[in-house]
Amino acid sequence: MKGTGRNERSLEQLDPVPRSSAGLARDSSTRSLTALVFGFVFLAAFLSFLVQPLAARFLLPRFGGGSSVWTICLVFFQATLTLGYAYAHFVARVLPLRQQPIVHGGLLLLSALTIPILSDSNVAASASEDPALLLLAFLFRQVGLPFLLLCGTSPLVQSWFAHVKGGAAYRLYGISNFGSLLGLLAYPFLLEPLLGLKDQSVLWSALYIGLVLVSLGVWRAFSRAALQRPALDPVAESNSVESTDPKHPLFARLMWLAIPAFASVLLIATSSRITQDIAPVPLLWVLPIGLYLMAFALAFSAGPSLGRAAWIVLAAVGVTASVWVMHLEQDSEAPEILVRLAVYMATIFFLCRALFGELYLMRPPATRLTGYYLTISIGGALGGCFVGLLAPRIFNGYWELPIAYWGSAFLIALSLLAHDKPKTVIHRARAVMYWIAALTALEVSLLEHSIDEVRGAHSTRRGFYGVLSIYERGEDLDQRRTLYHGNICHGVQYVEPIMRKEPTTYYARQSGMGRALSQRSFLGRRVGAIGLGTGTIAAYGEPGDFFRFYEIDPLVATIAAEDFRYIRESEAQVEVVLGDARVSLQRELDDSGSNRYDYLIVDAFSGDAIPVHLLTREAFELYWNHLEPGGVLLIHTSNRYVELAPVARALAHERGLESIEVCFEESEEEDEGPVAFGSDWVVITRDPAMLALFEGDAVETDLEQLEDPMSIWTDDHSYLLHAMELW
Repeated sequence: MKGTGRNERSLEQLDPVPRSSAGLARDSSTRSLTALVFGFVFLAAFLSFLVQPLAARFLLPRFGGGSSVWTICLVFFQATLTLGYAYAHFVARVLPLRQQPIVHGGLLLLSALTIPILSDSNVAASASEDPALLLLAFLFRQVGLPFLLLCGTSPLVQSWFAHVKGGAAYRLYGISNFGSLLGLLAYPFLLEPLLGLKDQSVLWSALYIGLVLVSLGVWRAFSRAALQRPALDPVAESNSVESTDPKHPLFARLMWLAIPAFASVLLIATSSRITQDIAPVPLLWVLPIGLYLMAFALAFSAGPSLGRAAWIVLAAVGVTASVWVMHLEQDSEAPEILVRLAVYMATIFFLCRALFGELYLMRPPATRLTGYYLTISIGGALGGCFVGLLAPRIFNGYWELPIAYWGSAFLIALSLLAHDKPKTVIHRARAVMYWIAALTALEVSLLEHSIDEVRGAHSTRRGFYGVLSIYERGEDLDQRRTLYHGNICHGVQYVEPIMRKEPTTYYARQSGMGRALSQRSFLGRRVGAIGLGTGTIAAYGEPGDFFRFYEIDPLVATIAAEDFRYIRESEAQVEVVLGDARVSLQRELDDSGSNRYDYLIVDAFSGDAIPVHLLTREAFELYWNHLEPGGVLLIHTSNRYVELAPVARALAHERGLESIEVCFEESEEEDEGPVAFGSDWVVITRDPAMLALFEGDAVETDLEQLEDPMSIWTDDHSYLLHAMELW
């Protein structure tokens, strides 16, 4: 920075203090400022990424517990990050350096009025509102201003620091990424297992107040530094530097947008895929975004050409392995979940490192970093909006991950051709041919995979809560229609009238639920069911019975009514209530009192989403308020990766109630009757006759597990990872 050097020499000539004393004083002041700035940037980055899983964890149970909640949260945080960088760029370009810390510090003080965050608990999925817009509006109200200012803090402070230390400002980017990574890791490993949601919110809010107080010291330090330097106009200084540096071509600026856009699509699509396969828990949110940040930090600290070819080769290997896993997932011989998780995680790290390495090659001087960061954040926000808001409306399947792989490979190819300098035209033509061949092969493979996901489907629809596909298989009496939510079967119904009313899958007459409903066959039964699926439970309805289903996904309700016949042909009176089940049950209790159900069936845990709030102490209290004194609570706990029976039974044990876990093994003989899946049900009741029905089939009780405090979930504290069985 030549302009800065001339200013320093002018100061030294006018300074009455001897040069050695002045130099020591400036060195000491600079060291103190450096330590203060590094700590300030670290804390701001730590808080900005700690709040993301915290806010998502707060909202997750209120919106069905699906992976789409995290996707929309990422969209919000990426969009707000862009606004924060735009704010930082505006302040750095328009205001004199001396005024910038004052303005930013004042806004930080103003934002303290919004503390504590997440104080409004009156939010939940609504049947009449778009869940995505409802989520975005809540996040804007509850964490919008603090998060925006945290995002603007790092580039602003780096810009200020560039006027003092020049190119050393890029070191702050590494500090910022390190703080962000620690903030992410702190949530699943420290905050979530040790503190309830209210305490987590209070702790974050207290740390934010501490940051605001530290900002006063930063403002004072930079104000003093600004007074010691005659070059106070960042616009003039930036112009003087730009005049000595080559201007970046349009291609580079477009790549500043395109690379982070596809990296963002890659991040969110990968996060969505692994949380659909396992469960939407903070640890599985943190893994992809942590690797994403690590790749960014490594790319911006390793230099322009360190291992460039090696990272690109590793990225190619990772994408190939992921495409192979995606194809195998269509078969019954898919790799173990930990193998798939490792492949997807390795791919996102290698591919992001290769992408960000190319982005690093196109970085501008430190004086233009706010514009650079702003462009990068705009690209990331565009990618997030594509996945979170546009893709569910234009695609009938999950096409985002194949698009991310192909687009990332294409951008790396463009960057290689733009930056490499082959000796002859033949070398360049050969490189282009190799990349075109590789990209074409990859595109064909990915398209074939995406088509496989919906091939053979009678119809496929996608909404906020996922992809729903209907298949028709079999012939004659065995012809049946099946509903899938992703890869999870949510109901089967036979087409022929003679078999059409038979309950199937997890709800077959041999299952725990089927036996419980068949035990009591009296006139005028009242049955409540959380979770609709195809409406199979309505097959148990008899004249005079009343069945009410609570369903959060309007698309499921439409399919159950239009494409399946269980509800239409049930002999009972059937109602479907849209919206979050707990909100609906609480509203009914407040408006008209107890529903006095004879049976209350909770069937919301067999899919990829685990709505934790339906299995907490407060939820159980609500359920019993809606049951007859001798009523039966039936909880479907079948799940591939989460052991939920101990949680349900521990809650019953806490209330002094008897519970029995009933496991039905799937029959291997196809001619034994209607299709029946293996299922696990927990039966909770005060009725001795009902308990006696299952005594011979009950799973042995582990009293230590029932008394484990970690098995008692509450609205304020539930640690899903404790119940997961991945190995």
